[in-house]
Amino acid sequence: MAVPEGGYREYTEEEKKRIAGLEKIVRVTPKQVSLQPGQRQSVKILLRKPEGLAEGEYRSHLSFVALPLHSAQENNQGETSLKLQLLMSYSMPVIYRTGSVIVNPEITNLSLVHIKESGVTNIKVDFYHDDLFSTHGRLVATWTPKNGTPREVGLLNGYNFYPETKNATIQFPWKDFKLAPGSLEVRYEGQGEYQGLLLAQKTLTITQQMIDSVK
Repeated sequence: MAVPEGGYREYTEEEKKRIAGLEKIVRVTPKQVSLQPGQRQSVKILLRKPEGLAEGEYRSHLSFVALPLHSAQENNQGETSLKLQLLMSYSMPVIYRTGSVIVNPEITNLSLVHIKESGVTNIKVDFYHDDLFSTHGRLVATWTPKNGTPREVGLLNGYNFYPETKNATIQFPWKDFKLAPGSLEVRYEGQGEYQGLLLAQKTLTITQQMIDSVK
């Protein structure tokens, strides 16, 4: 499950009962295979759509885990020794949607967060939506100094805003930050199926009075 500050966590038992995941209506085959180096294997996902399935987005993560062949072995003296092996894994979201896909995410607030330990200033973006479907895109921050030329100061690719999270907050660094009068615009531009769409945008104006107040 996506969390407002970014990342994921496991569903609680109560959430599993009331939130419909894709794993409840699909079957994955095969569940386990043995592959030689360079060998490929197709994994089939069979959807079993029940009658009366509510409109919305059904999402789960398909995980691939490489299992070690042996966890222990015997040496020449008959003693058991352990051999460490890296356990490689990969996870990818799988989404099924039903109904008309309508999305309307909103950037509710822009602010700046200065991290003293690193000296980095982050652009903090607060999101809200009440959609049944997720959006996928990139965040582009453009700074226009007063009487100056616009320039890109921040970029975050591949941001997903999922329906189970109504409010979300994301931060990304402002390159070569310098506090001065001007305006900061953040655009949430669609990627993938939303390519070419402007999903949301907001502008933060910084005045000389604001700068003087923090000195």
